[in-house]
Amino acid sequence: MLLDRAQHSSGEFVFPKIERLDDVQRKHRQLAELAAVWECDGCLLRDPANINWLTSGMSRRPGVGESALALYVGEDSRAVLCDNTESLAIFDEDLGGLGFSLKQRPWMEPREVLLEEICSTRRLLLDAPLRLAREGIVRPGIFTELRCQLSPIERERLRRLGAKVTRAVEATARTLEQGQTENEIAGQLAYRLLRQNVQPVRLRAVADGRLNRYRNWERSELPCTAWVTLSACGMADGLHVTATRSVVLGPGCEQMLIQYEQVGLVAATAIHFSRAGESFGDVWKRVRRIYEKIGIPNEWLANDQAELIGYRPCEESLLPDSVQTLEEQTALHWHPQVGGCLMGDSVLVTEGDPEVITSPGDWPLMTIEVRGIPVTLPDVLIRWPQ
Repeated sequence: MLLDRAQHSSGEFVFPKIERLDDVQRKHRQLAELAAVWECDGCLLRDPANINWLTSGMSRRPGVGESALALYVGEDSRAVLCDNTESLAIFDEDLGGLGFSLKQRPWMEPREVLLEEICSTRRLLLDAPLRLAREGIVRPGIFTELRCQLSPIERERLRRLGAKVTRAVEATARTLEQGQTENEIAGQLAYRLLRQNVQPVRLRAVADGRLNRYRNWERSELPCTAWVTLSACGMADGLHVTATRSVVLGPGCEQMLIQYEQVGLVAATAIHFSRAGESFGDVWKRVRRIYEKIGIPNEWLANDQAELIGYRPCEESLLPDSVQTLEEQTALHWHPQVGGCLMGDSVLVTEGDPEVITSPGDWPLMTIEVRGIPVTLPDVLIRWPQ
């Protein structure tokens, strides 16, 4: 069933901001041109990250509703493929006025029936394998490249999201209490994110240097006594941002404070050189030299350091041997670590200086000069003694 707008009055439609409509139309043109290059009739998107990207603002989480929704993009048309339990909410809440038609199926009908109608007579460019698309071409990497080039409206959303995630992390750190469990603290952080209409994607509340042994530790029922590292990855409008902060609640953190100064040197170097035109491999060499200069040359081997972010929390991991060139209007999440100390912020690569989109708000600061240029970073919040 196709939704014919001509059969409805204008009062029945929700008209989006023109910037969002322009963004959707621009992406439609990109996909149509891409399909033509691969000699395809159109594109079929089922990956939630690509659905969020094309619609310029939906927030479908991976693993939630993946089997129920797909988008078809032809040269002159774009359509939502879903069942009747979702269609009303999708158009009322997300896609009204964005030029999408609707092709829906009853909820009790197998999804393959709907997809078969789309695939049977078309050669499609796919973002994920599909048994029914016998003539389909699967190229997920192409869509990753498109997603990582953030448009003006996406960059502004990323800035707003960065401010919200940062505010939630810092407010939680300022109010948590000694003796609370890591799970309790993470719950408070989730509450603050949800109040701002930000979906928690990954929350970490790590106490007392536990990161020194378990580099990917998130949270547990263990209590916090002296040192807490808080980190939140949040999603809004389909985009992701991560921020990390550390707080001292009790005695015995002298070694941790030394390590925090060391990781600050690494983070400042990483952020300073996150510039358009730089090869990530070259940036990494500078970061690695800092690890060597502070006397821990092998520390970086214990955990990953950075990734491209956007419509996924990790669009692509950035590795020491990456030859990829950093491009304008892409975003990075740097999260170097020394021992039990983690520092993490999200950075937008611009035509000029890197822009930290999770810069500290009401929070202590540390400033480190890199080649004579000051880089401002979040310091440790000392809440002991009180």
